[in-house]
Amino acid sequence: MKIQIFYDYFLTGVGPGQAPKLREIYGYGKRVAAHTEYSRMLSEHGMLGLFSLLLLFGISLFHFFRSQPIEKKLIQNIFGIFYIISFNFAKLLKIIL
Repeated sequence: MKIQIFYDYFLTGVGPGQAPKLREIYGYGKRVAAHTEYSRMLSEHGMLGLFSLLLLFGISLFHFFRSQPIEKKLIQNIFGIFYIISFNFAKLLKIIL
């Protein structure tokens, strides 16, 4: 359903914070938050959200594969793991906190 919102509002998205309202209309039956940050970005920000996600991935990969001392790569890997966990489990973190 999140992808359907993205398809319907492809260029501009529905606007920040508006996707939970539309999920109720699109078949969830109640207002719900996105399960992942990726789907929230796509549905709320449209192509700009997609561009920002691709930019985020691209910059992260560029810095990861760049020649650096091992200590700096360790710190980047720790932050990268935290980034992946927080983006993939945004809904879970909202429930816990």
